[in-house]
Amino acid sequence: MLVIGIIGFFFYSQPGMDNHYYALRALVTYFMLGFAFLLIHPDEGLMRIFCLNNLSSRFGRYFLSIFSIIMFSILLFIYPIVNHTNYMILNEIPFEGLIASILLFVFYLLIFLFVISINKKDINRLILKMKSDKREKFFERLIDYTNDMVLVTDSNHIMTYANSKLFEILKLDKDNLLGKNFINFSPELFIKKHLYLKSCKNLTTEFVESHKVTIDGNDLYLSGYIIPILKDGNFNGTINVIVNMTDIEKDESNLRSSLKLLNVLLTEVHHRVKNNMQIIISLLNLQKYQIKDENVINVLNDSQSRIKAISLVHENLYMSGQFSEINIKDYIDLLIVEVKNHYSNIPNLAINNNVEDKFICLDNAVPLGLIINELLNNSIICGFNNGEYLKEKNIQGVIDVDLFQNDNNKIILKVKDNGRGFNLSNKDLNISIELMNALSSQLSAEYEIVENNGVEFIFIMPQI
Repeated sequence: MLVIGIIGFFFYSQPGMDNHYYALRALVTYFMLGFAFLLIHPDEGLMRIFCLNNLSSRFGRYFLSIFSIIMFSILLFIYPIVNHTNYMILNEIPFEGLIASILLFVFYLLIFLFVISINKKDINRLILKMKSDKREKFFERLIDYTNDMVLVTDSNHIMTYANSKLFEILKLDKDNLLGKNFINFSPELFIKKHLYLKSCKNLTTEFVESHKVTIDGNDLYLSGYIIPILKDGNFNGTINVIVNMTDIEKDESNLRSSLKLLNVLLTEVHHRVKNNMQIIISLLNLQKYQIKDENVINVLNDSQSRIKAISLVHENLYMSGQFSEINIKDYIDLLIVEVKNHYSNIPNLAINNNVEDKFICLDNAVPLGLIINELLNNSIICGFNNGEYLKEKNIQGVIDVDLFQNDNNKIILKVKDNGRGFNLSNKDLNISIELMNALSSQLSAEYEIVENNGVEFIFIMPQI
């Protein structure tokens, strides 16, 4: 259309026609017709900048319409009426019409350039706003789908957002919550507001421990975090993440009840095992009273001592309430007391407990206790000859029990006495040596015997 208008302009302006009015009217008319055709697709091409819903596009549309009406009025109505001529046969256009046409063209050009300039900024702003809205909706949907409750307050403590989970669990209405001041809202529901105020004042994230809240007669346990929002280093609101701990609290309560019951059962088991072993010891005592053979009595005494060593493990567990491990130092203290009570006829006997304060598992406590029990009994019976050697030499019998971890993370057990030593080929030691070999194998331990002013047994074993 613009091309046709230009051709019409030059056609009426050529010599012979020389009608400037028709030339200008053809140019303007076909230009406007072309503009109208472009508006058929306002979302494409150059026309898009005039058809957007923003300030610059509206400005362009208004001014194009206004100046088009003004120009057509000048060309088609005002000029012919003023000059009392028939504009259809007018051969010359006045100077005023030419000036109006030039001004119209200049205004169209300025409007077009102005709209393009402003529209670029508007488009960028719209794109950024669309992206921001898209991100905001995405995060809002993301927060809505989470299982935790989220509540947002602004710098004036006004609640501005809450996800659907919060309304669902806390039985709240959106109109009664949003827009309200958090500090003054429902002190029965939000009972940890001192932490909220602390977070707002110190600008620190505060952890809210699990606490009970009653809603519609139902007890809920809530926990969470209060996270301050900062803008340019200043307080600008908070994000409150509230976690429903009700199911976890119920599970923990059931678990605590189960553990309490299990502890009671294990305590009863160890107590009964200890009592049963004490019954066995008592039965062996009754048996001893009917036997005259000293060798048999000694055998029964050894058996009682070993049973007592095992019984002490269960007694220690029963007293401590620990059922998976045992304090080896406390256990050996009990074992030493029992050994000294058994050999109370030897007054000048000292047994030193130099064991580290260490916990060992139950599986290793029994064999280790039996080994120490055997070594203590061997030192007294063989090394001190049941105390006769001490009377003869007029010395105090000393047995040192050491247990520690060396630099290679190996456990070292040393039991040393200052007795006369003893012959390992003695048949009375056969059972004891065989028992120690079996127990050492159970502990994956190796041992050696050093004879120097007495006898020293050294056991080397891995972690126990």
